[in-house]
Amino acid sequence: MTCIITIFTPDKTIISEDSAVSSNTRTYTGVEKTIILSNDPPMTMSYYGNSDFDNIPVENIISEYVKHTDFKIVNTVDKVKKDFLNYVNKVMPQESIDEYLQRKLISFKEECRGFSDTDMKYYSLINFEKTTLPLFEDYEFDFSDLIPDNITSNEKVRLNRNLNNIFLSLFSDELCGIVIVGVNKKTMKNGYTNFEMLFNLKNNVLICNENEELHMNKSRIKVFAQNDVINGFFNDIDGELLSIISQNLQEYINETLKILFSNLEYKTNISKEDLRKINDEINHVQENSMIKEEFENSIKNLENNNMENILNEIEIMPKCEIMKMNETLINLTRLKRIITSEPMTVDGNVSHHVLSLKNGIEKFY
Repeated sequence: MTCIITIFTPDKTIISEDSAVSSNTRTYTGVEKTIILSNDPPMTMSYYGNSDFDNIPVENIISEYVKHTDFKIVNTVDKVKKDFLNYVNKVMPQESIDEYLQRKLISFKEECRGFSDTDMKYYSLINFEKTTLPLFEDYEFDFSDLIPDNITSNEKVRLNRNLNNIFLSLFSDELCGIVIVGVNKKTMKNGYTNFEMLFNLKNNVLICNENEELHMNKSRIKVFAQNDVINGFFNDIDGELLSIISQNLQEYINETLKILFSNLEYKTNISKEDLRKINDEINHVQENSMIKEEFENSIKNLENNNMENILNEIEIMPKCEIMKMNETLINLTRLKRIITSEPMTVDGNVSHHVLSLKNGIEKFY
């Protein structure tokens, strides 16, 4: 994993990142995850998330791609995206979705066979929600060959469902994120494209979570991966906290309406017909209430105003001050991981790349 902050201003782009790469057991530091593609035009490619693509280090794939590419021809970020995906599709082993899933399923089942009966009993008693990529939402797999005989039939059904959901949830960790940043010499504007690769199909690389802005007219702040702390700073409110408040607000409204109806039902002489109409109206209000949305929109307006003020300041800040700000925010993210005892997916030294038409690409530590 990693944390990447990219600040776009009219005359420069600053990319800042930590140097951590995480495995299942530990975190390694000192890894550079932004690779210079071209100094003229200035373009870079960064990666985050899974540092391997089909068991090949992504850094090696990008480095080999750079050796085989003429960036005088492939000279914009959208051209690089298309060309890079074509390159990956040609040089990496290709397989169908079913072949990919079966390969992963065999590996997962081998791991499950190491579970004790106590582990299996535990997984049969609780419920794991299915959280997976949209592509795999409708897939169901049979784990009956792993299920022990000494549990009830209901536990067997639950265990099979839980193993299926655990297996499907693993694919989010398989994603390898790519960020391509550059300056378009023709339009003289900054741009970026961002996508996440899963595996190599027979005709194309399967990607998801695409996002791009190719010709920026204003300053922008983009955080790629592990953006919880940094977005909270720029938006002036924690996104997770906002979600909790918004959900609790809706639940409070619904509960209040139920209490009011209950009081009407038992403490008044209203007819059953009128009570039915009131209940129907309450259900209608609950289903169509805009209070939650209006609350979220009002917070969004506050976030936008706060962001506008920050962007106005960043536009006139020298690059050294922007780099200090980025480094502080990355270190705050690292500190949060320590305090909350989360895996150390943000760690090590912070490096910076500054892209501009005037100076090409400058690198700082």
